[in-house]
Amino acid sequence: MVIRALDSTGSPSGFLQCSHKPAKANGFWFFNAIYSPDGNRIVSASSPDKTLKVRDAATGQEILTLKGHTEGVNSVAYSRDGKRIVSGSWDKTVKVWDAATGQETLSLKGHTRPVTSVVFSPDGNRIVSGSQDGTIKIWDATPMPTLSTALARPIWRRVTRNSRSRIMKRA
Repeated sequence: MVIRALDSTGSPSGFLQCSHKPAKANGFWFFNAIYSPDGNRIVSASSPDKTLKVRDAATGQEILTLKGHTEGVNSVAYSRDGKRIVSGSWDKTVKVWDAATGQETLSLKGHTRPVTSVVFSPDGNRIVSGSQDGTIKIWDATPMPTLSTALARPIWRRVTRNSRSRIMKRA
């Protein structure tokens, strides 16, 4: 991975060369990277090595490797206070990590397809995850079950009336 530093006008002001090593020699896929709220760290999510890497933003030096997903990692976000990291993966899980130690603190299961986006609420009490299964889930950011599920696309629903079945589209 190459991180390109730009100044306020968009002109290159330097490069940080980093390596998010692939599990195979034929290359890797890099999905997402984000700064910590204080700007001192960068966390990146990639595949196929199934990890997240936390780096020093000034030097690119690897600080932590977060391991726990069983498939590639698609999405990553910091909590507003910078103390937690959330990740979403092809393994259909959402994981919460301690940003200082790299320890997994919570694993959330409920999606039936890969998780493609994750974010903490502004107060840090909830996590929103989006998935290829067409749902958006709202989770308590502590070890609790799902609070709510919303559909991200229309669904088909069977309605029975007078012994006849009809299919209705619900927008």
